[in-house]
Amino acid sequence: LRRAELALALVRRPLCLLADEPFRGLAPLDAELLSAVFRAAAARGTAIAVTGHEIHTVLAVADHVVWCSGGTTRPFSSPAAAEADWFFQSEFLGVAGAGLA
Repeated sequence: LRRAELALALVRRPLCLLADEPFRGLAPLDAELLSAVFRAAAARGTAIAVTGHEIHTVLAVADHVVWCSGGTTRPFSSPAAAEADWFFQSEFLGVAGAGLA
C-alpha cells in the first residue's frame, strides 16, 4: 500500500513531498531502490522531507538534516555534520560516551 501511495504522489511530479517513515519495514534492497527514487525526484526539482528512525538509511539519502528532540530543533548543514555532533551521536545514534574526552 505504501508503494502505491508513493507512486501516486510521485507520478504527479509534486513541488514538495513529505515522506513520513518511508523506509520502515523495508528490506535493504527496497530501501536502496526507494532512495534512488527520492534522488531522481529531487534531481527533477522536487523538495523532499523524509522522517524516520532508520537513521543510516535516512542520512544516506539526505542533503540536509534537521533533528528534533525534546522540543528543540537542531539544524545541520549535512548528514556528516549531524553524525559528527556529539549530542546527535549520544541521543540518536546511541554512541556511548559521545563527546566525552
